[in-house]
Amino acid sequence: MGLVPWHRADRNAQSTGSSRRTVALSYTSVLPDLRRVADSRREELRTKVAARNGEHAAWTSSTDGGQQAAEATSSFSEVQQSNAFAVRPPRRPRSEAGPVRRGVPMLLAHDNQRMPGPVLLMLQREQPDTTASNDHIWHGSFASEAQLSEVMNSFAASHLARLRLGDNRQLSPHALAGAAPKLPRLRELCLRGTRATDEVVAAFVGACAELSVLDISDCDDLMNVGSLSSLTDFRELKASKCVKAITPDFIASLQTSKKLEVLELAFCPGVTTEALMELAVGCKSLAHLDLAGCKHVGDAGLVVIAQANPGLRSLSLAQNPTGLTDEGVATALRGLRRLRRFDCSGCVQLSYRTPQALSRYCEWIEEISMSRIASLKDQQLRQLLQGCPRLEHLDLTGCQSLTQQGLLDVIPIAPNLQKLSLSMVSDLTDHGMALLQNLCPGCSFERHLSTWADPNDLKLYLGGPIPALRSKPKKEKVPKGDKKKGKKK
Repeated sequence: MGLVPWHRADRNAQSTGSSRRTVALSYTSVLPDLRRVADSRREELRTKVAARNGEHAAWTSSTDGGQQAAEATSSFSEVQQSNAFAVRPPRRPRSEAGPVRRGVPMLLAHDNQRMPGPVLLMLQREQPDTTASNDHIWHGSFASEAQLSEVMNSFAASHLARLRLGDNRQLSPHALAGAAPKLPRLRELCLRGTRATDEVVAAFVGACAELSVLDISDCDDLMNVGSLSSLTDFRELKASKCVKAITPDFIASLQTSKKLEVLELAFCPGVTTEALMELAVGCKSLAHLDLAGCKHVGDAGLVVIAQANPGLRSLSLAQNPTGLTDEGVATALRGLRRLRRFDCSGCVQLSYRTPQALSRYCEWIEEISMSRIASLKDQQLRQLLQGCPRLEHLDLTGCQSLTQQGLLDVIPIAPNLQKLSLSMVSDLTDHGMALLQNLCPGCSFERHLSTWADPNDLKLYLGGPIPALRSKPKKEKVPKGDKKKGKKK
């Protein structure tokens, strides 16, 4: 028996022979078409639920939605055990409850500039099979510190396994650190864009021994996260734009994380060639690696980390126009035969050897982004599409060396292509786009501009030359003595 959000409930799971039974509950109503039982049993359960919840069940908008949602969930325990039907709880009068959108609980708006809209409080419990596992998984997202503390003090805290607080700037570091000791079974934590500090990360690492997934991207207050190296079951780390916390020493310390599979270090200047070489000593299970914007990474570090992790399925090298070379990236791609996604957007130097290596060694690749590589020509594109028959998504935005006739000859070669971006390809006309659509009816084409436009030049949008701004003539300053004389006159 499990609880899931009402809009995600699988009504087909209510059949008698299903191994996973689901009861969906919303905050204002319950799905009306669940399986029913006899009227006598229904009235008996309705009376018990009403006695526990009182005259007005708290399933509507309020500031203490976390505690009320937990109480309402516990009050339906007997209904869950019966596995019979769901009872509609009594509603509070509209005058007391305030304006409520039908079917969705609305919390009070807060002053967070990054999330201007109201945030829903959601608790979710899943138990696929009672015989297989007794672990409960809960999800929570909160709009205020009061809601966070209330749910942490409820019965759900001891079973909380996933906590997502991304972009909640209104939560103070003290509130975040105070929640850590109450979450002994926490496995996944998202602090992206919050005011988390080193003390907050250390508190969660010390209190949550099972923590395996952590997202600290865009946390400007982090300075030292070396405590993460003590996690034994660490599998996923997202730390993009952590300029101060991600240092070469910290990256080298991750070599003790033998089970690390996802590593995102985009736009972190602390990622260097030496750090990647030390990381490759012990980290050999990576499946996703993001090094976008890491300008201090060279060919040697990329080749070593690629050879140590031949099972990589996603690799991002975008926005690295100086540190990497075409030959070095091609060498790294030779051992990545399981690669499914590759992004080298903005790397203008990867136009010859890299497409050849992708076509020769990465036959399972499904998504490639080579946008803003102006020197990419028709011949390299033909080799790429001929050697990658499973390619589904291709981004060629800003590849100005491609010709219209070359695209008409090459694009139909890819049988499984589903999406193609061709913005700012100057030689491609509207008539050529129409011909491409006729040749590839199963592919979705994306094109916003035919040529590159300077954002400071408004001629394209104003339809002509911009008139010069006329400045107002300055008034001549009159000496103070002359002003007084004028007043006397």
